[in-house]
Amino acid sequence: MLIIFRNILLTLLIPFMSCHLKNNGASKLWFYTYSSDVLNSDSALNPTTFIDLESDGTYTTNLRTFNYGKWKFEDKWLQLTDHGKKTSLVKVNSVSEKQLQLLSDDKAVHYFESQPLSSAKKNPFSLENNLWQIPPGKKESSAEIKSRLLNHLQFW
Repeated sequence: MLIIFRNILLTLLIPFMSCHLKNNGASKLWFYTYSSDVLNSDSALNPTTFIDLESDGTYTTNLRTFNYGKWKFEDKWLQLTDHGKKTSLVKVNSVSEKQLQLLSDDKAVHYFESQPLSSAKKNPFSLENNLWQIPPGKKESSAEIKSRLLNHLQFW
């Protein structure tokens, strides 16, 4: 009876623990380093390209433009749901402690190197420190422009 209970418990917990470990393994600041097919790879990727995957399930990226939202990692797919509720799926070739490999539609592998995460206040890639990159929804007042400028300076 005890063995059956243990097996049922393990059957239920292993998928949960596996997903939890995968998310924690990917929860890092990732900087683009290079691509396997330099001639045909996405020219928008450069050394300033980053993906900041936070352990609370939030992310910020600068792949082509600054973006933010929620992320999760399932079955070799990185799912990014942005603030406008648009979901993008990115095929993950592999993820390790130091390297994230993303597979593009043209089968090029894009390599990202990990950096340690810091607190949101100290993290220049956090949403809190990148409000200046979000386009305004309306004409801004002088106070709002000043706030945007100060946020930009804080980023640097």
